[in-house]
Amino acid sequence: MAYYKLSGGKTAPTYESCSTAAFKHGRTETIRSATTATAKACELFHRPASSRPSHAELAAALQECSAKHNQLTKEAAIGLSFPAVYFIGRDAGILQQKN
Repeated sequence: MAYYKLSGGKTAPTYESCSTAAFKHGRTETIRSATTATAKACELFHRPASSRPSHAELAAALQECSAKHNQLTKEAAIGLSFPAVYFIGRDAGILQQKN
């Protein structure tokens, strides 16, 4: 939220690491936490006081943002984050690379 405010409403591409230690050769996986839920929550929290939503609406936006982050964290921990699924599909020939 601080970056959103300082940058004038921009969302930074955010990457977090997540351990996949549950696997035999555990590694770190990427969590891409800059989601539409995060952007929505930032926008709501940084509205001018005259048009700011109610506390209940702010709490709901924060809850939605947290739920999405939890989902992404769980997916990354079992190797189902976006980069992992993309590269597996690419390497298996499911996705075609453009030259």
